[in-house]
Amino acid sequence: MISSDNIFRVLSGRASAEEREQVERWVALSKANREEFEDLRLLYRFSQDTLENFRDENFYERFEKIRCAATARLIRKERTNRAYRLGVALACFALAAFLWSHVMMINSHPASLKFRDEALRQVLPVVERRYGVEVLIEEDALKSCRFTGTFYRVDTPDDILHSISQAVKANLVVAGPGKYRLFGGGC
Repeated sequence: MISSDNIFRVLSGRASAEEREQVERWVALSKANREEFEDLRLLYRFSQDTLENFRDENFYERFEKIRCAATARLIRKERTNRAYRLGVALACFALAAFLWSHVMMINSHPASLKFRDEALRQVLPVVERRYGVEVLIEEDALKSCRFTGTFYRVDTPDDILHSISQAVKANLVVAGPGKYRLFGGGC
């Protein structure tokens, strides 16, 4: 923090080089300090107009310039504050939209898949629809194999199909993007 005495000495032209440097460093620290210094400078200029100067024909003109400068500063400050509030509001809206989209993505799949002693011919179509994949069963005997299992919040079909293939002692091969082959095994 800087003393008001130092600022007054700088404005009145009676400050030492060290005091001027100290005030310049303080002004450079932030926009708020810069604005406060400019406001103080305007007040100092106006305070120099004594009662004698009221008779001066340029007094009111000088006063109007100072008033206009102060008003312009207030308008700029309000615009800056308004822009800041708008920016914060937009950032909050973007964050809310981001969080909402992630919640919707998480909830787009039911929390779990449950199968209780069901044949693979009934289990695999559910997995195919849920994850948009295709599973080819090469041996008809595998279609009759029974499966019991529950999957909680599993995002990839690879994990589910791998668990099913192990449970029925079959082999699982990825045949391409979104395509799987199930073969061998024997329940």
